[in-house]
Order: sequence, then C-alpha cells, then structure tokens
Amino acid sequence: DDEYGNAERNTTEKRVFAVGRDRVKSWGGGGVTEVLTPTDPVSESRAMTIGPRLDFSTDKAWLGQLYHPAEGWDYMFGEWAFSYAEVTMLLASTYLVKVSGSANVAMPLVSLSDDGPSSGSITTDKTLPVAEIGLQAAGVASTTIPYSWGTSGNYGTYRVIYPWSGVIERPLEGKTVASYSRTQYSGSSSSVEYQAGIRLDFDGSSTKIWDSRNDNTYVKAQTVPIADHDIYGLSNSNGADMTTVDDALYWGQHITSPHTPTGLDVGPIPATRGISTKTIQYDMVINGAAVTGRLYEEQSGSFSVSCPTGSLAEIVFSRNKSSGSAPVITKKTGYYDSYLATPSGWVGSYGGLGIYSGPITFTAYVSPATDICWIKEYYKTGGFGADNQELVAVDEINAKYSGMQSTFASMTMFSSETVARDNILTPYYVASINPSVTLDNSAMSWSSKDFILYDETNGVYISVESSFVGVDTAATLTVSLKVQTRHHTTTQTLGEYNYTYSQLVQEREIGTTGKYAMPSPQIRAIFAPLYQEQGSFKGAHYVTEEEENNGATPAHLFNF
Repeated sequence: DDEYGNAERNTTEKRVFAVGRDRVKSWGGGGVTEVLTPTDPVSESRAMTIGPRLDFSTDKAWLGQLYHPAEGWDYMFGEWAFSYAEVTMLLASTYLVKVSGSANVAMPLVSLSDDGPSSGSITTDKTLPVAEIGLQAAGVASTTIPYSWGTSGNYGTYRVIYPWSGVIERPLEGKTVASYSRTQYSGSSSSVEYQAGIRLDFDGSSTKIWDSRNDNTYVKAQTVPIADHDIYGLSNSNGADMTTVDDALYWGQHITSPHTPTGLDVGPIPATRGISTKTIQYDMVINGAAVTGRLYEEQSGSFSVSCPTGSLAEIVFSRNKSSGSAPVITKKTGYYDSYLATPSGWVGSYGGLGIYSGPITFTAYVSPATDICWIKEYYKTGGFGADNQELVAVDEINAKYSGMQSTFASMTMFSSETVARDNILTPYYVASINPSVTLDNSAMSWSSKDFILYDETNGVYISVESSFVGVDTAATLTVSLKVQTRHHTTTQTLGEYNYTYSQLVQEREIGTTGKYAMPSPQIRAIFAPLYQEQGSFKGAHYVTEEEENNGATPAHLFNF
C-alpha cells in the first residue's frame, strides 16, 4: 500500500524514474539508464549542465549541457557547443527512449558587403539652439486705492499691470535637408536554434554609409511649450468685482444665498499667464546655413538573441562621423528690443501682443440697477441702510483686495506676435560657415540575461542581468539580480562599474577595400538555467500555479 510503490512493484510496474542533471534512470526490467552525450565534457569538468526540465503530461525530461573544447574555454580555434537529450519515460520495455541533439552556440557572423552607389535626399531632425520667440513680463502692482467706509469713502481699486521685462527663449526643433551621393555596405543574418526544447531566435544586422552631402538647415513648423496653464482659465482673468452674501466676501457680482464659491475664490491660480504655447506654422530656412560637400560616415548595428520569455542578449551600436564645412547657427537677437525699450507700451491695449498685459482690476461690485455697492451696504453692517460697518470689515475687505493683487503681481506673463499671426517676419537664427568641422559620436549598449531558475510552468524566474551603456568614451556596467513570480518582480543591484575608452566603437578594415567599419560581434546563444523546477533547487520553495488555482495561498520563498 506504499503510495510510491516498493521494490517488487517498481520492478513489475516500472513506476519510479530518477532524473539527474546528465542522466535518467529507470528500474524497469534489469534497469535502464540514458546518459547525456558526449560524456567527456562532464567527466572532464568542462561542461555546465542545465537544470533538467520535466513535462509530466508527456512523461518527458530534457537534459542539456554547455561545454567548451578540451583545449580550453578560450581556445582560439575552438568554439562552445551545446548538446541535449530528450528522454521519454515508459511503463513498458524499453522504459526509456532518448533522442539526442545539438545546437549551435556561436551565431552566424554578419559580414558587410558592398550594396553599390546610390543618390537621393535625406531629412535629419536636429535640436537648434535657444532662440528668442516672444516676450515675458513680470507683474507689477500699479494702483492701490484702499476701500474705506463712509459718505466720502472709496470702494477700493487695486490694479496689476505687466510691463515687458525680458524675452522668452526656447530651443526649437529643426531639420537638415540634404541631397547625397552614397556608398553603402550592409549585412544581416538570422538563425533559429533549439536548446533542450527551448527555441532561441537570433537576428543581426549592420549597415554603414559613406555620403557626400549638400544640405541646408530649417526651423520646423512646430508648437513650442511656453508655460503650463490653461489660457482660458483663471490665470488670464482681467480682474473681478468683490461682492458679499451671508457676511462673507466673494469675487463676483449679484449672488444669492446659499452661495457655493467658484473661480478666483477656490483657485488654484497658476504662477503664469498669457500664452502657454507658441505656434510656428511653416518651415523656415535659416539663411546662410547651406553647405556643400560635407562628408559623412554613419554606421548602426543591432543583434539579439531571444527565448519565449524575452531577450537573452542584445547589442546595439552606432558611430556617426562627419567632416568638412558646417553651419554655425546662433540665435537672432534684437527683434524685441523696441518693445523692451517701452515696457508699458502695450499695457491697456487688450489686443495683439498686449492682450494679457492688463491692467488687471479688482474693485467692488455696484449694482447697475440700484447703484448699491454690496460690500459697503451689506458686509457686516447689520443690514442695508444701517449706516454702520464694523471696523474689522474694512480690514478684511482690503486684505482680500491686497491678497488677490499680490497673487496676480507675482505672475509672469508670456506673449508673442502669434496671438495675432503665425510667424514673425524675420528668422529666429543667423548662420555662418565654419570651413572645417569634424564630429565623431559613438554609442553602444548591450544587455544579457542568465537564468538561475527558469520555471516556465509556474511563471517563476530568477536571473542575473547585465546592462552596459556607453557614449563616446565613457560607459557604465550594471549587474543586477531579478526575481520574478506570477505576482511580483523584485530587482536588486549587485554592482555598478564605470569604464573609459579611447574610442568606444572600434573600426576594422572591410577586407582589403580601404573602408573601415565596426565589425559584427560574435554573438553566442546560450540558454543554460541552473534549475528549471524547485525540487532540485534548495534555495526556492513556492506554491505552484496549480496549487494556487486549487485554493492555496500564494507564497514564494527564496534563500540562496
């Protein structure tokens, strides 16, 4: 009645199999063992066996090993290899059926070949320097006439204006439009490998061009962000009247009880006003920026190995070189000088550039039907016609006036001629030509992932992941540990390392062509998890997906 059988039953019913890292054993008949081949790498300690993977629905086990030549792992005339065995476990003779196989580890090199000459045009986006694109103004409290009560009193007038205080400067989006004569070399390759039943996909490509270009630079049509406020909101208010109901002060006019505060009474009031964007409706050429015969060398490459759960290895690199004459582009200044010379010249215009310049006026609401000033007759007076107002009421009224005046005076106002038309009449930049400008920029990034645990059945993975990011002569390598379950993902940085290079993307001659390019890297497709289930991994214990679906509380425990 032993649940797992006994020696006699195992001999007759063949129910027990032992799956190791390099062999599967059955006690059926006189006993059968199937071994992962070749066997020398394991016996000579030059192989890394992967964790066996079991499929209970098909009674199969997959074994695998990654190994190097007998001469050594870095033997220049040898290469890493991968072999695997798919073993089916049966209840009758022959008890074990093995299908052996191998897979390439070294992926095919991508070689560059001449695609022949070509010509055409190319448009390249670029970020231009900061340019003067509008005017800004700092708020100023221009009029302050306090409220006072009595027959000779004043209802109060508080104003804010926005005289010009400077220019708005922003970098603009540009583009270079060029005609070219080109020589191009390119190559690509792809491969599919199966390592112990897991599909690995490799893709690689590399392209290098040599161009002679005649180009010109343009300001692109665009919408430039200026500030973060709603142009139809509170910040662009031209002021408000003060009124009252139920002995409370509000901004508004005729209101009734009960009153729900809105608008300026609840805010929030942004720190900016005026335009929030500037529109440049048309592409505009930058005069003097045209160059002829500038030489370009540009290369890009991309290589990747992926498995069903994502990327195992990926490399991306680029190097862009150019030489010859080039435009020197600087912002055009002085266009707004006449405005800045008369800062208040547009205040009160309520149109064009000065549409948001004010004055912003805060005063008291006076009923047009009765000429009654509500805050004078109703705010803490005891009722209309009481001919008396508490002294504290006068202070509260002026405090409300002053607070709103201070809020608007602290704003920065933005404006430009695009409130009336789309483009200014002169370009945003001036350009001159430098006869000799050499540029050389490179970038490289690569990432790798090695699994400690790869339990695809239960969606549990532990991996060591590396990320290398380099630009020009500096690079950073980050190594991290990642634990991923069906419910959470946790990442811990193991180390971060910085490197410097004389040149990040190194070039070699393409055959004997006299042309140089970054050679394609030797990519190795490696899927070699140490474990593929928790039974043999002493550092892991977790509730399986099946157990969870049957009501078990999820838990994933790791200690390694």
